[in-house]
Amino acid sequence: MQTDPNWANFLYDPSAKKLGLIDFGASREYTKEFMDGWYRLLMSAVKGDRETMKDESQKLGYLTGEENEVSLLSHSR
Repeated sequence: MQTDPNWANFLYDPSAKKLGLIDFGASREYTKEFMDGWYRLLMSAVKGDRETMKDESQKLGYLTGEENEVSLLSHSR
């Protein structure tokens, strides 16, 4: 996964209609289990499913379960 989502790291070739990535110094490998969880988190965000977002964020370690309502609201905007 390319972990530096800087627009300068993406190249678009309009004639081939292809997107290219550069700067792989900020890339790393993840397990299938992590990526599956990350995908579930992403899809729950797309669907607006806040409960699944919270659950998947805790499973991935993005949230600890100790956050208060104020901190959760500030991250959901």
